[in-house]
Amino acid sequence: MHCPYLIHIDNSCDAVGPRYKPSEFEVDQCCATEQHLRCPLYRGQVLNATSMFLKPSAMPEAKMIKIQ
Repeated sequence: MHCPYLIHIDNSCDAVGPRYKPSEFEVDQCCATEQHLRCPLYRGQVLNATSMFLKPSAMPEAKMIKIQ
């Protein structure tokens, strides 16, 4: 399984902007294998994508209702 951010046309990384151009070694050893899970750029993208679910501001505030 290769990294979903790897663009095979020019072997560039779409995880960050501007695009990052990994070396041939990085592509062969990391990007094109399951080792991409260790990549800091990949991890950063995953954390950014999931952080909106972890922020307390994303959830509506609970309000106490006084029952009489």
